[in-house]
Order: sequence, then C-alpha cells, then structure tokens
Amino acid sequence: GRVVSEVIRQAHLERVQCAVLAGKIELSERVWCHAGVAAAEACAPAGMSTSEAMAQAGERAASACCRLLERMG
Repeated sequence: GRVVSEVIRQAHLERVQCAVLAGKIELSERVWCHAGVAAAEACAPAGMSTSEAMAQAGERAASACCRLLERMG
C-alpha cells in the first residue's frame, strides 16, 4: 500500500507511467487505473498459497514482468 502509493506519486511528479507487479492484486482494474497505475500484474494466480508462490517467486515474477511488458506495448 504505502510503497505503491509513493511510487505512483513519484511517477506523477516525473510524468511517467507507473506499472505494478505484486504477489496478489485485490483491487479492480477500475480502482488501480483511477489511482494512476497504467498496468498491474499479479505474480501468483488466484488461489495459489503464499508458500507455494514464494517457493516459485523468481519464476513467477519474471513471467508476470513479461506479461506486463506485453500489455504495455
């Protein structure tokens, strides 16, 4: 929450887009777009346990990053 909010604030000051990679994304696209996030991607699929996601964190983060970059063009 606080870290993402500060990144969004800094992106606005620099007039650049802000994208978010997170373990889980619980907010709707409408909410994060309104907050100033251009794109968001969850590293772990819905329903995956935290321990399982953490065991695969590197692979999941890399995959999420690729999906995010594809979406942002």
